[in-house]
Amino acid sequence: MFRRRWSSVSFAPVFAAATTGLRALILPMVVAVVPLLVASSIRAGTVETIRGKFEGEIAFQPDAVKVGDTQIAFEDILYLHADPSSDRPPCPNLVRLKNGEVWAGQIVSGSSKKIDVRCDWYGQKSFDLDSISALEFVPRRPAPAGTKLRTLYREQHQPLPGDLMWIDEDSLGVDSPLGSVTIKREGLVRYLLADRPLFSPVGDSDEVGLIDGNVFRGRLRTKAGQLGLEHEIGGRATFPADTVCYVVRHNPTMIELSSLASKVMKTGEGTLDKGKQAAVSHPLIAAASGTRFIRAWRVEPKINIRYALPKRDGRRVFCRATFEPIRGARGDTRIKLLVGRQTVLDRTLSATDRPQPIDVRIPEGDELIIDVDFGALLRFPCGLLMQDAHLILVK
Repeated sequence: MFRRRWSSVSFAPVFAAATTGLRALILPMVVAVVPLLVASSIRAGTVETIRGKFEGEIAFQPDAVKVGDTQIAFEDILYLHADPSSDRPPCPNLVRLKNGEVWAGQIVSGSSKKIDVRCDWYGQKSFDLDSISALEFVPRRPAPAGTKLRTLYREQHQPLPGDLMWIDEDSLGVDSPLGSVTIKREGLVRYLLADRPLFSPVGDSDEVGLIDGNVFRGRLRTKAGQLGLEHEIGGRATFPADTVCYVVRHNPTMIELSSLASKVMKTGEGTLDKGKQAAVSHPLIAAASGTRFIRAWRVEPKINIRYALPKRDGRRVFCRATFEPIRGARGDTRIKLLVGRQTVLDRTLSATDRPQPIDVRIPEGDELIIDVDFGALLRFPCGLLMQDAHLILVK
C-alpha cells in the first residue's frame, strides 16, 4: 500500500549547512509548503470505477483523485470509501430526510410543521416536517425492530405515541393519547415520522458522507485537498479531505440495486420460513470482518428478491457486490443469482468466511433474482450482508 510518511523526512542536514540568512529564507518555505502537502492526502481507502477497484492512500486533486500512484478522473469514479478518522466526536443530533440526506448538528427548535437544525457546514436551516423521516437525539444508535411511526422512543421509558407539537432546546411537546405531554430532551433517543425506502437512490445527484454523520446530495467536484459541493438548499460548501468518509457519484453507467423496482417473495414453509431483508447504512461502523461499506442489506434465509432489470440498449450488464456472513453467524448461507431459470452465481458462505466480492455478467432477461437459502450446516443465526450492490452497464 502506498503511504507517505512526512515525519520521516529530515531537514537537519540542510539547516546545519545553511547560514543564518539562508535559514531565514528556507524555513518559511518549509512551514508553508508541508501543511499543503499533508492536507491534500486523506486516509487509506478504496476507489471503484468501471475498470475495477483501486486501493491505497487517497488524495484529492483538481477534477481527479489519486489512489497510491494511480490518478483517476473524478468523472470516472463510482464509489470512494476512506477509512474514517476516530478522533472527531459525532454531532449531538441527526435529522434524517426522506430523500436520503442526513443533517447532523443541533436540533434547535421545531413545531408541528417545521424543524430547525444547526449544521457546522451550512449554519441553521429549516425543513418541513413532511420531508423528514426521523429525528435522532442520540447519534449512531441502530433502530430496533418493530418501531412504529409517530412515536417517541426514550432510553428509560416506554415508547410514547403521538404527534409532535413543538421542540425547544430543553424539551418537546407530544399530543399523545393521554393528552398534551411535555418531555425533557435528556434521555430521548428518536422520533419516527415516516417510512422511507431501504435506501433512497442517488438519482441525478452525487452523495457525500462525512465523518461527523452528515450526508449531503448535490453536485460534487474535487479540488486540491478538498471536496466541493453545490447543494440545492445550502448552496456551496467545501469539505477538507480528512472529513470525507465516502462518495457515491451519479454515473449513467452505474445503477444501484436500491434504485430498481423490487418484489420480495418468501420461500419455504413452516419453522424454517424466517426470511427477512433489512437495511444497513452505517459507513462509520465496520462489519464483523472489519471491512466497511456505504450501503448494505442484511438478508436471511429463506427469501427470494426480484429486481426489474434496466433496458440494455445494446450494452452488457454486470452485477457487483460483496457478500459477507452476518455478525454472529453460526450456520451456512447459500446465495444464488438467477435471470429467469438461468443461474449466474451459486455460492455458499460459512460463518467463518471472509468477505467475498462478486463481479458477474448478467444475461438477457427481465428480472434479476436473488435467492437466499440455508446451506448444509443448518444453525441459527445465519444470513449475509449484501454490501454496495450495483449494476454496471458497458458497451
